Order: sequence, then structure tokens, then C-alpha cells
Amino acid sequence: MPTYGRSFTLSNTAKFGVHSPASGGGKEGIYTKESGFLAYYEVCEMLHNGATYIWDEEMKVPYVVNGDQWIGFDDEKSIRHKMKWIKDNGFAGAMVWTIDMDDFTGTVCGGEVKYPLIGAMREELRGISRGKNAKDMDWQKIAGAIEEEDDEDVIEKPSPIKISVQEVLNRVRKPTKKLHLKNSALSKKVRPPQIFCYMTNWSQKRPGAGKFTPEDINPSLCTHIIYAFATLKDNKLTEANDKDPDMYDRVVALREKNPDLKVLLAIGGWAFGSTPFKELTNNVFRMNQFVYDAIEFLREFQFNGLDVDWEYPRGADDRAAYVNLLKELRMAFEGEAKTSGQPRLLLTAAVPASFEAIAAGYDVPEIAKYLDFVNVMTYDFHGQWERTVGHNSPLFPLESATSYQKKLTVDYSAREWVKQGAPKEKLMIGMPTYGRSFELVNTTQFDIGAPASGGGTPGKYTSEAGFMSFYEICDFLHEDNTTLVWDNEQQVPFAYRGNQ
Repeated sequence: MPTYGRSFTLSNTAKFGVHSPASGGGKEGIYTKESGFLAYYEVCEMLHNGATYIWDEEMKVPYVVNGDQWIGFDDEKSIRHKMKWIKDNGFAGAMVWTIDMDDFTGTVCGGEVKYPLIGAMREELRGISRGKNAKDMDWQKIAGAIEEEDDEDVIEKPSPIKISVQEVLNRVRKPTKKLHLKNSALSKKVRPPQIFCYMTNWSQKRPGAGKFTPEDINPSLCTHIIYAFATLKDNKLTEANDKDPDMYDRVVALREKNPDLKVLLAIGGWAFGSTPFKELTNNVFRMNQFVYDAIEFLREFQFNGLDVDWEYPRGADDRAAYVNLLKELRMAFEGEAKTSGQPRLLLTAAVPASFEAIAAGYDVPEIAKYLDFVNVMTYDFHGQWERTVGHNSPLFPLESATSYQKKLTVDYSAREWVKQGAPKEKLMIGMPTYGRSFELVNTTQFDIGAPASGGGTPGKYTSEAGFMSFYEICDFLHEDNTTLVWDNEQQVPFAYRGNQ
């Protein structure tokens, strides 16, 4: 689940619905500093300063429009829809990218609730309250809000369908196994839903209120913390920079306040790429050296396990190499646990949501044998790399979507992993704490599919065009003339203001 949004620059500010043309990623946030990307707290700032909030009833997600800037993101409302869907389908739980892009101070989005998104996940999955007076933000009251309308200049889209959450959930294929039967032997064996939270080693470098450290983490918020990312040096697992060892100690120290918390180390990531993994696995000696050195490294820094983030294996050779790497790691972890008497190190992996990527590089039944959990990255379905606006993480597709577009949803991706052989009880469904933003070409066209010229304005903390953290989205929502929209089809919101 993402705690950020993807932003776009609209080509025409008069066209702002989903699939409206975009010229590129949205403007970078002042904290995240990345075009096409805003942390949730950066979106909150926009909503508090006049952006428009729109809820997409089909996709069950919101989006924001602000001038020529368009941001698709997740709020508490869409998160709760997704958590109900996870429980209804019997998945293992939710994975969050990332903990540092939620409103971790509780001062940006409003309501004085720290971690509003992840806290909502915990409430829905584990029944743990965020606090006696904690309430979801009603962005439709705080920000300007409109009902979605058809736009003849974009892909034809039906009017919002007003149906209950249960009716929406009934459209999802029924699970083949009853994982929550009461008074049965099965229910006693089923783990409670898990919440995996990634923390990035670059979040500590963000300016001002965007700076995030291990001490900002509520030790009871997540069941697992995954520190991203470690790297490879001379075929050995090692820290990515000289500050990481200190950060390792501080993250692991959270277990002093919550002994049940598991802390894992992730290796890889998008910037790391696929080549280092290819070079590591094409030689058995190098791979075995890595496996056993990794155990020593993880034990030295007292991690509970390793998360493998190979983005992405592709082709028959990579598919086999990926399985072999996971197999060797799992076998070595089991052997070391027997020898040392310590609990076995956990083995997890971050995997793509794309059905094309699954087919190209993953032997799903085989990797499922060796992994404790499979973290499906069900976000970044759309972003500033496209020229029409689309939501970062829609739960369901629009009825008017093409057959290809209907496969770019959380629901389809999760079902595809199950179809290919992944056990539901191992699948962690990704939740973003960010949104994707766009710059609208025409401020009067802001719905899904509206033309975009690029990524939205960078958030002041994340500083990446087309990307906003959740707290940056909160700022966006608080700004004047911001409109928030709930998309009931996709079960997500979006917001817009001006060309954003």
C-alpha cells in the first residue's frame, strides 16, 4: 500500500478526469523533491490550500486537481476499502511503501493523528484503535469536492455507480479457502493479518518536517519493519552508505519497546537494478559466498531476516536464477538456525504487480516454496511516464477501461499471483503512502484519462516531480480551490487544483 501519490501535469486544465492527456510528471514536492511523486503529507498540504478532491467510485480511490497538476493517491477512505477487500479474500495482510511518507508527525493532514493511513490499516486488519478521539479526515468538507462527470473529450466513462461496499466486494472472486472460519481447527492455525512497513535510508535526508528517523516510528504500528536498501560489494551484502550501521542499530532498537516486532533488511530496489543480481547468480561460487556472508551480516546487526528486491528477473535464465537464489538462501537460513539455536531468519521478496512481469520472470509455485511472505508492489500502475492521468493504485478498474487497463489494478494483480500458484496466506498486498501527480494540459479536464503534459509539481519535502507523500497531499488538500473526488468504481480518491 503506497503512502504517496503519483502526479501529472495536465495537457489541458479543462480535462482532468482519469485518462485525461498529460504532458509529463507533476511538479516536485518541496520535501520529496521528485517530479511526478508526492508524499501523502505533501498532498495533505495541497488539500488544505485549495486543491480539489474527487472520489472515483469505480476504482475506489481519490485524486486531487490543482490547476494543471493532477495527483492520484490513497486516503483513509480508500485504505479502508482495500483492507476490507484483503480480509474478504483471505490474504496475509498489507505491505506499506513507505512508513516515512505517511503523516508521521500528525501535524499536517489534520486531526492530530500520527500515521493516519497505516493506523487505519492496523484498525481494519488487527482491530487496534488509533486513539479514542481519532477520526478519518473528511476531505470532501475540508477541500472543494465535486461529483465525477462524463467528458466527451476523454475516454467515455459512465456516471458514478452508487453501490454499497459489500456489493463492490461481491464482484471480487470468492476465495477458494475459508481462512477465517470460527470454531474450526483451521482458524486456530491462521496467523492474524500482518502489516509490513518499508523504511528508506534516504528519508533521513529530507528537509525540515520531511526528515524521518527510526525514532519517529511507533514500534507497535507495524508487525514488520523492512529497512531499504542494502547493496552488494564484492558479492557480499553490505550497507549502502556509512551512516547505515548506526541506522540499523536504531531501527533494531525498536524491538526493546515491542519484542514481537520483526526487523528485516532489504537488498536491491529500482535504482540497484537487475544487473548485479544477474552477475551474482550466474556463478555458483559467488552466489554461495553471498548467501553465507549474508547470514553473518544479518546476525551481526541483529536483523530478523532478508527481503530480496530484484527488479526484475526476465527470461528463462533469470527465472531459474531467481529460484536458485531463494532456494539457497532458505536452505542456508534453515541450516544456520539448527546449528545456532536461534530463530530462523525470515526470507521475503518484493515482487511486481504487472501480469506481464510475472509471466516474464517468475516461477510462482517454486518461489512460493522458499519465501515466508511475498510482497506484491500493487502501486505505480500509472505515473508521469504517461500522457494521460491515471490513479497510482486503483483497487478496481473503470467499467469503461480497455481490457489491458482493467489488468492494472490491485484486485487483478493479487488474483493473478494466486492464479499462478502463490498461496493467499503468503501474499502481502502493497499499499502506497504516496500519490502520483500530473500537470494537466487543460484545467477543465481533470478526470481519469484527462491529457497531461508531465509530472505534477514536486512536493516540498520529497522533491520529485509527479510524486507526493501522503503528508504533502494533505497540504495540497488544505490549499484554497482544491477539489477532492472519490472514484467509487476504482475505490480511490483523487484531487485537483489549477493544472495539478
